Amino acid sequence: MDCPKSFRRYPELEKKVKGVLRYGELLSLHTTFRLGGPAEVFIIPSCMEEVWEISDFAKKMNLSFYVMGMGSNLLISDEGLQGIVVKIAQPMDDIEFTENSIIAGAGVRCAQLIAHCIRQGRESFDFMAGIPGTLGGAVAMNAGTQGQSIGDRLRSAWIYDRKLQKWTQFRQNDFCFSYRKSILSNMDRWIVLQMDLQVGISNPDEEIIKVRKNLYARKLAQPLQYANAGCIWKNPPGKATGKLIQDLGLKGYSHGNAMISHEHANFIIHHGKADANDVFRLILKVEEQVEKKYGIILDREIKILGKF
Repeated sequence: MDCPKSFRRYPELEKKVKGVLRYGELLSLHTTFRLGGPAEVFIIPSCMEEVWEISDFAKKMNLSFYVMGMGSNLLISDEGLQGIVVKIAQPMDDIEFTENSIIAGAGVRCAQLIAHCIRQGRESFDFMAGIPGTLGGAVAMNAGTQGQSIGDRLRSAWIYDRKLQKWTQFRQNDFCFSYRKSILSNMDRWIVLQMDLQVGISNPDEEIIKVRKNLYARKLAQPLQYANAGCIWKNPPGKATGKLIQDLGLKGYSHGNAMISHEHANFIIHHGKADANDVFRLILKVEEQVEKKYGIILDREIKILGKF
């Protein structure tokens, strides 16, 4: 737990954390963009109870508090983040099957969920195949593809309310799910830590075929060979953002070492030695051009943290 000179040390917090606690951890190591400066305090908690203790400590000390999963759909400033960054991952990835549902921790990876379902002869959540995130993040942004989303399968979830400093249970309707959005999307009040997902019985061989088909489609259409954060923008009603950008002739357009993908124009790839500011400037450029040409203000799917 070496502490860089520029960061304050918190002995009281260290006593509460049984998981991983590091000062000055580079967040580029924890995002799919491979970008992001240091976190003042970086924590991988060992259990749900530890999360609320860390949250309450941050509130008491008036520290900024961030929660992340695998760091997909996330762009973090090169300056990093002051305060506490909590990564919900292993060991908060328990999966328990009941007769018609799954009780899963927020740290369960989407690929992990799919694999467990297939082994248990259950519906595989194949529409989430290839999504490089955790269930906590997937629920917060209502992740999905092909007209299906995780919110359709959610029955309830255990949430920590940072404002009231207590646990509460949300039912599906409480999340106000919509296209790539939930009540958690733009608010720091609630942390989803465990969920109950509806799942039926299915044939493992059939589920494997569906998963492979979806993974192959992603491989053909997306720049998986480069660091990226998934789709940068949501699709406007009745339109495809990638097509709008492509028709502007912006495929391959670069700012520094960040570039609009040749495979899919709704992806920005990090090649060479790009920094987060390169990506941010490219995002602003595309948004400006789309609004100028089509009169459409793009809604970002990616979450941007820190100073730019």
